[in-house]
Amino acid sequence: MRHKSEILELKTNELKFSLKKLQIHEKINNQAMLQFSDYFKEFIDTIDNRGVRHRLKQIAGLAGEDEKPMNKTAKRAKQQAQYRRGRNKVKQDFEEQVVEPPPEKPKKPMPKGYKSLYRKIAGKTHPDRIKDDAAKEEIFRKVTNAVDSEDYFKLVEFAVLLDIEIPDEVPIDTKDIDKRIEESRNKIKQITKSVAWEWYHLEEDSDKKKLIEGYASYLLENK
Repeated sequence: MRHKSEILELKTNELKFSLKKLQIHEKINNQAMLQFSDYFKEFIDTIDNRGVRHRLKQIAGLAGEDEKPMNKTAKRAKQQAQYRRGRNKVKQDFEEQVVEPPPEKPKKPMPKGYKSLYRKIAGKTHPDRIKDDAAKEEIFRKVTNAVDSEDYFKLVEFAVLLDIEIPDEVPIDTKDIDKRIEESRNKIKQITKSVAWEWYHLEEDSDKKKLIEGYASYLLENK
């Protein structure tokens, strides 16, 4: 029995390390994607060929598929027309459309052990108790969603991250821990293989520009 307990403790620590590592990678990746997106938009605007510039904007979601390249005057006129149509549509929808709230689904009772664990997590992350802490508020939101979808092992994950003692009555299978560790590793692999991640970690501006140019050429040839 003691041997089993030691293995569980080892696995739990391994899970914590894996989740922390994923958190760090996701935080860096969010910064990378934001900066990469801004840089790519600026790069597109430097392209002299209007057709190529517009095609890249379409691929990047900055222009519609059926939208044609326009000069500034035509673009301004289109924006004004869209604004007028949007105002009329909102007014009609407000006057004519009656929206009925969806029926509430009956909630299933949470298993006893997980209920106790949820309370412990809520005590450290609930917005009413934790003021101006966006990270913990996000955890509370995710934990609540996990409970609603009956993904109770998520509670174990966040308890591990928050250094909360897991009640003995919570059933933990080492196979579930191994599965979550593997999922975290795969997510990290996907992050580190992205173009934004590679671009973000280049030191020389010339290398960043070269990568962007190659990425743009790839998009034009394959999209």
